[in-house]
Amino acid sequence: MKELTLKNVKPAKRYAQALFETMQDKNFDEILFEFEKVVEIINNNEDFKSFLSNPVISNDDKKKTVEECFQNFSSEVKNFLFILIDEKRINCLDEIKAFLKDKINDKNNLVNANITLAFDVNDEIKNQIIQRLKNKLQKDVNANFVVNPNIIGGLKIQVKDTVIDLSINKRLENFNKI
Repeated sequence: MKELTLKNVKPAKRYAQALFETMQDKNFDEILFEFEKVVEIINNNEDFKSFLSNPVISNDDKKKTVEECFQNFSSEVKNFLFILIDEKRINCLDEIKAFLKDKINDKNNLVNANITLAFDVNDEIKNQIIQRLKNKLQKDVNANFVVNPNIIGGLKIQVKDTVIDLSINKRLENFNKI
């Protein structure tokens, strides 16, 4: 995923909230899957992305093309795209997707955690780490384990914008500051 741009964060949060609210009585997973697929299709086709962002092309032409391209998708997703076209916010798709996933995860009491280890460990240790995180956060944890020998030992955990650095490398850095 590309980095979230500060310019798009505020409107993306609003649009993600709006899409989330339209999903309240629907199947979150299906609509999220469709929206992710739409974002992927648009991002992977530079011509299509340029077409949708081009201010010279009328919104009606853009909507007609979206309707044809995504005819098998739900009306919620297509109507949402129409709104983004009208409001000239089609460039916020990645940010909206990120915030929408966060909202759905919050509703499902789920949190994504990136866990960096110095070396690969067995499943038993991974499960212990996940269990301790579950107990600490009081949420289900979707863990992504990464190996980075540069941290020397220990681990580094990132949940949203919080980083817990328990690595030997960080301890050495702190020791050198003394």
